[in-house]
Amino acid sequence: MKKVRVGIIGMGLRGQEHLKIYSQLPEVEVVAVSDIIKEKIVKISKEYNVSAYTDYIEMLEKEDLDAVSITTPDHLHKDPAIESAKAGKHILCEKPLATTIKDAEEMVSTAKKYKVKLMVNFFTRWLIPYIQAKEKIHKGDIGKPLFANSRTHDTIYVPTKMLSWASYSSVLFFLMSHTVDEVRWLLNDEVSEVYATSTSQVLRSMNINTSDYCQAILKFKGGASALLEASWILPITFPTIAMRCLEIVGEKGCIFIDTNRHRALEIYTNSEWSFPWIFSGEVYGKYISADRESISHFIECIIQDKEPLASGEDGLAVTKILCAIQESLEKNKIIKIF
Repeated sequence: MKKVRVGIIGMGLRGQEHLKIYSQLPEVEVVAVSDIIKEKIVKISKEYNVSAYTDYIEMLEKEDLDAVSITTPDHLHKDPAIESAKAGKHILCEKPLATTIKDAEEMVSTAKKYKVKLMVNFFTRWLIPYIQAKEKIHKGDIGKPLFANSRTHDTIYVPTKMLSWASYSSVLFFLMSHTVDEVRWLLNDEVSEVYATSTSQVLRSMNINTSDYCQAILKFKGGASALLEASWILPITFPTIAMRCLEIVGEKGCIFIDTNRHRALEIYTNSEWSFPWIFSGEVYGKYISADRESISHFIECIIQDKEPLASGEDGLAVTKILCAIQESLEKNKIIKIF
């Protein structure tokens, strides 16, 4: 079987994660990587024996690619996606699809026009606890869902040290994009209105012009509601860089997922203690994670010519909800989504 030839646009942490996973998939050949920082990609290209470009358009023109991963910062997804679609390349885009509705709509319409697959890496859909929750809800085990509470938090390390571009994004697009997709997917319903609140104090005092946290209430067309919470100001001493919790209550039962309270692994030494992130890691030299499963699914969709489980339309729907939340924050009122 001919291998799927892949290029990666953006070689930050997420790009390097994609590269590591692609390199372990037998049906994939990583051909080239692109990033504006030349020293970085030269080093990576030597390590992985791939071509390196500081201009992704040049990479699209010169390399015989079947697909690309777009792993640029949140606000810089549109142009690489548009150019990749025009070049006839299938696209796996990191979440969020875009940070404006206009950009997201253009990305989806361009992918359709040039008949390429567009998938958004909402990797929560490949986390085992969430898959099991989805199956239980689908089977009717908890009855009709009534309300949900989903929380995703990062430590302050993320916006202050890990991301040089935090001021150009927000806790909405970087974190709440996960939880919005999560509840929309689990409840299998569309959002009709939102109301949100947030503060911008801690990070702005550090000259990072973005909000500290956001709480949003989502009302679904089917009658259920969800309270979403996202922040990235947990103390740096928190044992893991991120934490996720989900509660869904239905007419006949409930589902709780807590990735921090019920830990599968605890490590203590004389100098430190930690609770490793249980959703990813090396197993006998093989990288195991929800990211690996979602990226493998993208490649499978190309090979088998089927539609991704997290489509461009899903990404557009999430962007519309996130933009409505942003509007609610700015106007301090309920925003209806049509």
